[in-house]
Amino acid sequence: MIKKVVKTSAKRRQTTGATEMSIKKVKKQTKSKYRHYSYYQPSKSTHATKQRQTKKVETDQPIKHQTHTETINRRRIAVTIMICLLIIGGGLIVAEVFFSHEHMAKTDKLQVNKVAHSKNIETPPKSEIESAREKAEQNLNIIGGILNSSTFSADNMVKLKVPIYKQVYTQSCEAASLRMALAYRGIETTDIKILELMNYDDQPVKKIDGGWVWGDPHQMFVGDKNGDQTKMTGYGVFGEPIQKTSEKLGRTAVVQNEVKPEWLARQIYAGNPVVLWGVSTKIRNEKWTTPEAKEITAPIRTHTRLVIGVKGDINQPTGFYLNDPDGTVKYWTTAQLTSNIAAGIGQAVAIH
Repeated sequence: MIKKVVKTSAKRRQTTGATEMSIKKVKKQTKSKYRHYSYYQPSKSTHATKQRQTKKVETDQPIKHQTHTETINRRRIAVTIMICLLIIGGGLIVAEVFFSHEHMAKTDKLQVNKVAHSKNIETPPKSEIESAREKAEQNLNIIGGILNSSTFSADNMVKLKVPIYKQVYTQSCEAASLRMALAYRGIETTDIKILELMNYDDQPVKKIDGGWVWGDPHQMFVGDKNGDQTKMTGYGVFGEPIQKTSEKLGRTAVVQNEVKPEWLARQIYAGNPVVLWGVSTKIRNEKWTTPEAKEITAPIRTHTRLVIGVKGDINQPTGFYLNDPDGTVKYWTTAQLTSNIAAGIGQAVAIH
């Protein structure tokens, strides 16, 4: 009986030892399985306080700490966003500066144009003559529009301060008229220099096969500068050579055919003196052929003057002031001027 009890006790000890070893083994495995994590285990003393202040963390869920790589990535994203904001802000500032400078440049350009017109500043170099001519025509159209919207009384008068020069040679009235207009623009020159720039040809008319052969006044100065138109030893020049010579000397010019009083008035109001073809005392029209077989019809005793002033409404001028290369200043009514233009070639050149 005693032996049986002893055996039973021994078996119980073996069973108890095996159980303790199993428990230790389980604890060891459990500890190694969660070595990278920690648990939130509030003590009894702080449990009530933590429950009031924060939301309780479940003890069966491990808290994973933020890694170094995740921190760097978040910083990179933040830096990228800041750089984008700086770029956008800088672009807006540059755009604002650009448009403000562009607006200031346009304003300055308008102010310079006004000053240039008031002080008669000279035109750009010869290489820009064509563009300057177009710009002058545009400006003239603008001025015309403004003037059309204005009212002028019959007592209104505009007179340009143009010096008067007497023609040096018998047939140099065109050269003298251009010389006065250029002097008004601040350019000093002489009759002979102007003639030379107009391809001056002093040859008289020639009789060939029963017809007259002479130069083309639309291209050059025809005949002797001291010749006689009635004897066809000297004649003169028309509008196109005057225009080209003016531009060679630095001023743009515009040729106008079939001249009307309203056009003349607009030019004077715009500050542009006008070389105008008419007659002194018309005798007849003469015809000849150029060496290139072009037919020319020209009035004998043609004469050129410079229009420097106008009186009256711009759309209905009552009269005009003219510098005559004979050394006098004339005032003609619109009717007198229109009659003289009709007796000539009906041409004029405005000097801008």
